[in-house]
Amino acid sequence: MIRDTSDFNHDPTTTEPEWTGETVAGYRVHPAASMFPLMQGQEFDDLVESIAQSGLAVPIEIYNGLLMDGRNRASAVEVLRDRGLDVELPVTEWQPREGETVEGRIFSLNVLRRHLTDDQRAVAATILLPVIRASRAARQAASRFHSGETDGDTSPAAQNSASTVASPRSSQDRFNSSTAGCLSQLANVSRHKSTLAIGLADDVGAGVVPREEMDAVLRGEIPLREASRRRKKSPSIKSAATDSASGDNASFFDDHGPESLDEPVATETEVRRRWERLKQSFAIADHREVRRLMVTVIAEEQRQFDR
Repeated sequence: MIRDTSDFNHDPTTTEPEWTGETVAGYRVHPAASMFPLMQGQEFDDLVESIAQSGLAVPIEIYNGLLMDGRNRASAVEVLRDRGLDVELPVTEWQPREGETVEGRIFSLNVLRRHLTDDQRAVAATILLPVIRASRAARQAASRFHSGETDGDTSPAAQNSASTVASPRSSQDRFNSSTAGCLSQLANVSRHKSTLAIGLADDVGAGVVPREEMDAVLRGEIPLREASRRRKKSPSIKSAATDSASGDNASFFDDHGPESLDEPVATETEVRRRWERLKQSFAIADHREVRRLMVTVIAEEQRQFDR
């Protein structure tokens, strides 16, 4: 359903908390939409002139009062209204289908419509990190539930079910189901770029890297690799990674590779922290096998050391 801006109430005197995000043409912009760079220079000027000549044919899209799509169009209309022109700004309310998320919608609209580099797509896809991580946590919980269902049940059906859940997976399968793997497939970028983008996004979220670094990558001003080099030099990175380790189900190797931290002191606390991170890179149903294999590896190393 398409409506004009007059159909929506944007009364600035409401008692809602003060809005600190982006606002365009009277609309509050969804934070995920604000991640994408706006048109600049001649490209934006051409859009303004096109709307001045022919009006706006494609409505902007909102959801729950937040502008999801059409910031450039709304900005162009705002410019024309400042010039004294009476320009209509058509609006449509997004109706999500089952399984759709606002962030996923914003990401797909921007990626399909824009010519973005791999670096820009990787960083843009991090808006879906909360969705990806929640989905992985749900899958791990389901694995734990199904593996526990067969306890004490020796029937062929139960054994088949258990073997399916705990069956060995290839390294590629494990990566594809990891946070970095999901983001890599979503943005169609390499494993390395998805890993760098996740590290940058997590550090920005933790407040140890300024948001301007991510924005610069999105605008194409600096490459993702350069932003990652800068974040590694931050003295706050190591402590932030330690603080977040216990609460994040992301893969140990995919989200925080060994290059992302300075060489640690081999304390019991550090070893335990890294062991927990290592376990989280495997499905919960595989943890028993991971422990068995680690015992084997340690025993082999100890025998070689004793020679």
